[in-house]
Order: sequence, then structure tokens, then C-alpha cells
Amino acid sequence: MTARSSRNHRARGLSGVRLRRAAAAAAVLSVASYAGESAAQEAVALDGNMVFAKSNGEFGIGVDARAGYRTGLPRFLIVHSIILQPEAIAGYERSTDSEKDNGVGRLGGGLRLGILFGWLNPFAFAHVCAADAAGAWGHLEDLGGALDWRFPTHSFGVQYAHQWVHLSYGTPEYQVIGLHAEFRGFWF
Repeated sequence: MTARSSRNHRARGLSGVRLRRAAAAAAVLSVASYAGESAAQEAVALDGNMVFAKSNGEFGIGVDARAGYRTGLPRFLIVHSIILQPEAIAGYERSTDSEKDNGVGRLGGGLRLGILFGWLNPFAFAHVCAADAAGAWGHLEDLGGALDWRFPTHSFGVQYAHQWVHLSYGTPEYQVIGLHAEFRGFWF
């Protein structure tokens, strides 16, 4: 092989690498544009809870309303079954001991992260809220998990959370167990 033909061979080899890279990039872009975005839905939910004070075992009840936006990864990805749901939450909890004014109201936001397993969906969630407990302002944090039985437009489930209510006089902790119903749609 002469020096001139060796240069031509190397030049053709480099252009072949560039051509393969361009073809691979075009294939990825065409698949991504064909797959489109993931489907996103608005979600509203109502939670009914049993609340147990960690310090003294006192029992209470509570209700929360949630509104969020559920989305996932695009369908063409192998892991498209991951669900991400930012949400607003408002709620009230009260001890069944009627002699005390020990209700806690909250308003805030949080995030749910879950996986679609057919009709059964596990979720982890966390919220941070402003809280009012008998005139003492502070904030409430919760961290928990839920297991949903999923239908096309709604789901029912159970949940557990650990709550910390940070107030000027201390940080009471609560264990929360409850049921919830969530409705999803394309309303907006």
C-alpha cells in the first residue's frame, strides 16, 4: 500500500465513524420524537386517618385533602413505570380526648414517588406544612408510604406516615395510619 492510498483509507475510515455516529444520533432523536411525552394527570384525593401520639399513646382522628399533578417518565424508556406526583395538602387532626384543645391544622406541599406494578402501586411520600396547634404556629413534616389498588381513573389505598410537629413548646411525634381515595383525570 502506498502512502497516498493509506491516507485515503484512513480518511474513509474517519468518515465512516462520523457517519455511524450521525446515524445513531438520528435514530435516537427519531425514537424520542415518536415516543412523545409521558401522560400526565391531575389528581385529587381524600385521606381518613387514625393518629397515635408517640409520647403518651393518645388516639385521634384526622382528614387530609390533596391535589396534585401525576406524571411519569416517557413511555419509550424501560423504566417508564416510575410515577412522580408533586401535591398540595391541607388537613386537620384532633385527639378524641374532648377535654383538651389539641387539634392540629396544616397546609403545605409535598411529593409522592411510586412505581406502577399493574393494579398495585407502592408509593413513598413526604410533606412539609405550616401547622397551627391551638394557636401555636410551627411546621409539620411527614414521611411515609402508601399502597394503592389502581383503576383507570381512580385508586383506593392504605397509608402509614410518621409525623413531626415542630412547635414553640416542643416537637410531638405521631404515627398515622389511614385509608385514602384518589381520583385522576385530564381536567385542565
